[in-house]
Parts: sequence; structure tokens; C-alpha cells
Amino acid sequence: MECPICANDLTDQVHMTCGAKHAFCFKCILKDIETNFELRKCPTCRGGDKFLIIDFNNVSDSDNFESLCYFKKSIPIIQSVLGNNSCLISEKMLLFYIKNKKQIDIVHKLIENNYNLNEIVKLIKWSSSTNKAIDDIISSTVLNIESDSLDAGMQMLSAFLGNTTR
Repeated sequence: MECPICANDLTDQVHMTCGAKHAFCFKCILKDIETNFELRKCPTCRGGDKFLIIDFNNVSDSDNFESLCYFKKSIPIIQSVLGNNSCLISEKMLLFYIKNKKQIDIVHKLIENNYNLNEIVKLIKWSSSTNKAIDDIISSTVLNIESDSLDAGMQMLSAFLGNTTR
């Protein structure tokens, strides 16, 4: 089958909630959301609502941000932050996923190194609910994580949180 957006074979297929359940590449839908800041109705028939239906049994092995494999690993993170436990993938979840690429990458690296998801989610919720600029701290944390100094990165985040929440 061919994706109506990119005209290539469907990869990481997702379906709209329109009556025909039209199929598209996940990366095409992500690019459309990133461009328009919303999950629009079905691009083929303009039907359905702002949800996607995803069959995670047919997922590519690719592990990059635009793959369903990476998105599937990100769902518990997104649901923990947003408090959404729906079986459908909502516009809100997809927008959060797109807008928080850097944070999601960090969370994946922390989880891979046995850090507690609940503690990490507290940090994300705190940083989202305040006007504190933590980009420098997150950037430093990413550098420490990438240079195999994960504990140093987490210590920086913990110190920052301790100093700003008092």
C-alpha cells in the first residue's frame, strides 16, 4: 500500500479514525502535525476526529524519533506526564511528543540507566508548570549523559531542583 501523503510504501502505518480508516506513514503524520500544530482530520476524506489508531504489531525496527518503535517506548512517559491512559493516540499526546523531543530523549536515556520514571516525570511536570528556564541544565545533563556521566547529570538536575523549589 502507498501513503497518500508521501506516495511511498507505507512504513510504520497509522490509521485515522475516519469511517474508511485511511492509512498513512507515522512520520508523514508527525511532519503534518509539526507544520500545522494540530492533528487535522483525515487528509484523504476529511473525516474522523483528532485521534490515531495504531497497530503496534506491525512496527519497523527503526529506533529514531519518527518511528513507531520509538513512539511506543515513549507512550508510558507521555501518559505519565499528561495523565492520559486512553488506548487511542490523541492530538494532545502527539503534540507533547513533538514539542518535547529533547526531554523525551533524556528520559529514555535515564530509564535505560535504571532511573525511576516517576521521579523523572516530577521534574518534567515541574519544569512545565513553572516559568523557570532549565534549558541550560537540560543541555548540560544531555552532555553528561552522552559522555557517560549520567550520575553527574542527575546530580545537576537534583541540585537545580533543590535550589529553585525552596
